[in-house]
Amino acid sequence: MARLTKNIEAYCKTCAAVTKMEIATPAGEAFSVKDIDMGEAVDYSPDNDYEVGMVLYHKGWQDFGVVKAKNRISSVKVRLTVEFQSKGIKELLASTN
Repeated sequence: MARLTKNIEAYCKTCAAVTKMEIATPAGEAFSVKDIDMGEAVDYSPDNDYEVGMVLYHKGWQDFGVVKAKNRISSVKVRLTVEFQSKGIKELLASTN
């Protein structure tokens, strides 16, 4: 399978050096939020639980987005990083149902 790659330089605090790194993803997993399947979208509510890769529809913003990351912030709440078609990258709260 083809891979999309990006070369970066990152500073390591442990060894105090700049290290060259390659970020890679399978080509099939990289996509533009402009190309998401809106038929897969679920309405966003902070009371629901979501997984990375899910397509959301935010009614207040009238915008579709894809969950890019999910971080637990308490025993009952998570912070979602969502890339929206119009609004760009935003952070939303969700439940851990």
